[in-house]
Amino acid sequence: MDAKSLPSISLRAPETRRDLDRLFRWEQTQKHGYDTPQDAPAPPTRMDLWAFLNSYRHSLEEQGQMRFMIDSEEDTELAVTVGCIDLCDYDDAAASAYVSIFIALSMRRRGYALAALHALAGEARDLGLKRLLAAVSPDNAPSLALFAAAGYALSEPELFALDI
Repeated sequence: MDAKSLPSISLRAPETRRDLDRLFRWEQTQKHGYDTPQDAPAPPTRMDLWAFLNSYRHSLEEQGQMRFMIDSEEDTELAVTVGCIDLCDYDDAAASAYVSIFIALSMRRRGYALAALHALAGEARDLGLKRLLAAVSPDNAPSLALFAAAGYALSEPELFALDI
């Protein structure tokens, strides 16, 4: 999918009233498969998410992470939230952060993830980051294809990197 045919999206900070129920539903229903170890902690409770959202400051330097909600602006006057994308494990000295992305099951295979990765690269550049990283299991073919399509290169086994 080339840049011209990507869906129109915007990234925004999460909001408690707008996103709590959606994030809770996504956390409870997503499969904990490809990159999730068997002993991974249980998904967060509604109260955990409420506390996160109410204490959240959209600042990479303050919190070492940033979450962006992905809103589709396709064919509607109102934005529809289709997923979220995170910068995490921020390393100030290396000017780098890891990327994590989730697209709602019903919204997958429409180009939203690729559009969000491109938009996130611009946000990261504006924040002063020089490199984005993504840990992807070798048996996660959809994620491998996604990060390759977004311009990330395999820098070592299971690690993609994008210099921005």
